[in-house]
Amino acid sequence: MKSVWNKKSDSFAGRHSIFIKLAAILIVVGLVPLLVIGGIMLNRFIGNMQKILLNNTEQMNYSAASSVEGILRDIDDQTMSLYRYYTVDDYSYLHDLLLDETATPNKKSANMNKMLNRILNSNSFIKCAYFIDNGKNLYYSSHPDTGVLNREKTLDHIGGYEWKSFSDLHIFPTHRADYYYYDSDTMVVTFARRYMNTATIWTASSEVLGTLYIDVAVEQFAAAVEKMNVDQQISSFCILDTENDQLIYQSSERAPVIDSLDLTSLLFSDNGGYLAVPNGYLVYNFIPKSSWIAITALSDQEMTGSYEAYRRYTLTLLLIASFLLCLTALFFSRQTSKPIRQLKSAMIRIENGRLDTRVHLNRSDELSVLADGLNHMAENLNSYIQKSYVAEIKQKETELEVLKVQIQPHYLYNTLEVIKMTALDHGDHDAADMLNSLSHQLRYLISSPSEVVMLKEEIENIRNYFKIIKIRYENRFQLELCIPEELLNVWIPKLILQPVVENSVQHGLLPAKGAGKISITAQTVTDRDTSCLVIEILDNGLGLDADRLAFLQSLLKQDISEPVTDAPPENIGLKNVHDRIRLYYGDGYGICIESWPGLGTLVQYRLPVLNGSYISQEKGGTQDA
Repeated sequence: MKSVWNKKSDSFAGRHSIFIKLAAILIVVGLVPLLVIGGIMLNRFIGNMQKILLNNTEQMNYSAASSVEGILRDIDDQTMSLYRYYTVDDYSYLHDLLLDETATPNKKSANMNKMLNRILNSNSFIKCAYFIDNGKNLYYSSHPDTGVLNREKTLDHIGGYEWKSFSDLHIFPTHRADYYYYDSDTMVVTFARRYMNTATIWTASSEVLGTLYIDVAVEQFAAAVEKMNVDQQISSFCILDTENDQLIYQSSERAPVIDSLDLTSLLFSDNGGYLAVPNGYLVYNFIPKSSWIAITALSDQEMTGSYEAYRRYTLTLLLIASFLLCLTALFFSRQTSKPIRQLKSAMIRIENGRLDTRVHLNRSDELSVLADGLNHMAENLNSYIQKSYVAEIKQKETELEVLKVQIQPHYLYNTLEVIKMTALDHGDHDAADMLNSLSHQLRYLISSPSEVVMLKEEIENIRNYFKIIKIRYENRFQLELCIPEELLNVWIPKLILQPVVENSVQHGLLPAKGAGKISITAQTVTDRDTSCLVIEILDNGLGLDADRLAFLQSLLKQDISEPVTDAPPENIGLKNVHDRIRLYYGDGYGICIESWPGLGTLVQYRLPVLNGSYISQEKGGTQDA
């Protein structure tokens, strides 16, 4: 049947295990803050990365817008160069050439071609430069791979444009150059400026002599943008003409962010910036001196992709750190709960009666103190039980011995009396005296139920024993008593002197084969303010050799609970007397033995002085001296 402790342990092992509690606490205390801090740092990093990406995109978009602005500025300068152009031969200005009615068509064509060639070659962005005067005469200059202009289609094309001012540079929407004989599928942006008659101040603002047109292929804007590596890092870059609500240029054919929006409906700030739109952001800058806006589209996927590797790296680190933290928590909790489990197991074993259980922890903390306390408790409990049980066992053994003698005591006394009277009738007085002494000894052994007697009673029993010895061995042995009168009423354990006297006779005096003497003395001595009764039994027999004496002394030093297996019977008697005294009065009391080969043996008793009323430890009653 399981003990209460085992039942409780089984019942609460799963729900109340300190290992589980410690592991859970360490994981919660360590893992939750780690994940929270990691999540916060990751979110902040992502936010910072988004800001950095937007700032970088703004810088790139601004650079691209500046590049486009440079193209517009160069084209504006080239269109304004009409007013600075003069012919080489007569150093006349363009308006002079156009108003000269005497100039032949060839002369006009040659001078106009020179001017247009100079504009064409001044900038690599220009695809074709052409001029139409008031007489609908078309002059043009183009690159060899561009092709030739179709006069009728060109005039039809430019006739559809509306002019809002005379002198400003006009930018017409992106269109297909279908007025070329070749390359008619090319998408171009046309820049135009009317040439005013600057001969007089009045005609400079009202009289138009012709119009200069410059076609720039859309791909030329891509070349400017690619210098900034914009199209390699973003979804698309585009130029929006807000005046005509038309895309001038778009760097990518696949621009989901831009394609899904109506750009003309968005509200752009004059200072530039970015707009949050579905699926991404639009970063924009206005291009000065135009109605154009440079727009960079940044999709959510691109923003996520810019920090996705770091996020995976961070999440991987968090997972590894969490795993290591859990392992550490489990290891620490196991190491912490291990000594507790050892203490629990030891307590169960002690509860089951294994009092020799000890716990040894190589630690220097509170658990080590608990382990030492448990060891001391088990040791004290074992010592107490041993003392109690051994004392009880020895008492039972003594009682058993007494019971053996008490079998039909009256019958035994009567029988001894009959033998004694028979011996007297036959004149054998020695036998009668021996029977009389034996009868007194038997009465002493079995008459008193107490375990303690007065010293005088024990001495009287020794006298009766020695009467038999003297008769038996023809007065070879003498008994000498030297005990002060005041010590005769001191209480001592019963039958502690006779076993030693018997040993002295049997193993000391008899082997000597001559006269012998046993002396018994008693006195009180003071040791550390405590009075002790010291009784000495000295014989002048053969004595003990050094080995036998050492063995006997070591036997007396053994613990009470240790079994005696290899000692001879005479030594077991001494051991029992010594253990009885220690059980009664403690380890400070008992007997010790000294012997000298050829001279004799001395046995010394050390007992407390107990006068007057003595409270019996075994019976719990009170006896009066």
